[in-house]
Amino acid sequence: MSSISGKRTVKKSRNFSTICLLALYLYRLSLAFQFMLINSTNDAILFQNIDN
Repeated sequence: MSSISGKRTVKKSRNFSTICLLALYLYRLSLAFQFMLINSTNDAILFQNIDN
């Protein structure tokens, strides 16, 4: 009986760690995306300044 519950908790913790990894990956992806957006807007502002 105890071994069955133990297996169940291991499965839960494994799922939890997978979700955490996915969340971290998505977070990093969004950070990289924001960084790219900021860089592109900065480049646009620089080009506008050069034109002026």
